[in-house]
Amino acid sequence: MAIVGAVGLMVAAPPANGRIMLVPLSADAAHGLVAMAIDRGATLVGPGPLPGSFVVDGRRADLVRGLVRHGIALLAAPAAGCGQ
Repeated sequence: MAIVGAVGLMVAAPPANGRIMLVPLSADAAHGLVAMAIDRGATLVGPGPLPGSFVVDGRRADLVRGLVRHGIALLAAPAAGCGQ
C-alpha cells in the first residue's frame, strides 16, 4: 500500500519547471489565483480539468511558497488538461 501511495505522490507532484496545475482549495483561494501566479513569474496556459483550476508554465520554487499559503495546491498538469 505504501508503494501505491508513493507512486501517486510522484504522479501528482509538480515538475521543478514546466506546466503546473494550480487548484484552489476554497472559493477564497480562487480569487486572484491567476494574478498571484503571474506575479510569481508563471505564464498562463489555460483552464485546468478541475473546477477553478488553471495550468501555468513556471518554476515550482517560485510558485509554491506564496500559493500554498493562499490555499492553492500545485499538481502535475495532465497533458489532457493543457489544451493539447
